[in-house]
Amino acid sequence: MQLKSVLFWLAALSAVVAIPTPSPHSSDDGDHKSCLTRKKAEDLINTFIQAEQTNGNETTTYNSLIESVANSDDQEISDSINFFTGLAYGSVTEPNLAAIEAGHAHSGNGVYQITTLNIWHSCHEIIWRWRFVLFPGATPVQGINVFALGDDGKIDQTYIEFNSAVWAQNLGFTVTAPPGFVGKK
Repeated sequence: MQLKSVLFWLAALSAVVAIPTPSPHSSDDGDHKSCLTRKKAEDLINTFIQAEQTNGNETTTYNSLIESVANSDDQEISDSINFFTGLAYGSVTEPNLAAIEAGHAHSGNGVYQITTLNIWHSCHEIIWRWRFVLFPGATPVQGINVFALGDDGKIDQTYIEFNSAVWAQNLGFTVTAPPGFVGKK
């Protein structure tokens, strides 16, 4: 009976020893010490909003704001924007931060009004649902950005999708249904 008791405790001890434990230097999402907090996610979004509302002529202000939240190799990917620019769907829209900054310099006025609808985040991603009003009287446009963050907590990649039909109408494009189309109004 004593031998069984000793064997049982040895088996139990070996099972405890065999349980893997995370390394204190682990950087995966299981290590919540390096996870993005709600406050940091909101701060990043608020700075991004300030940048988007900056007039295209104010390049120093825009560049300072965007560089505080995005890395130099931040890529922007958006089929909504690619639709307007003629780039292939699924391709990179802007290859780096310098291209994003150059594009903003030609954007004219900043976005008139930006409303945050939702912010969700994990350790290394932020999903931001928004509503933009491009100028007073414009039809609101809703969209979503997904920001993939680097180890430094700054944006490495941005995925953007939005209602490009409403955006196009706000810019003066005529959007009409093809003949025979019957849809809901």
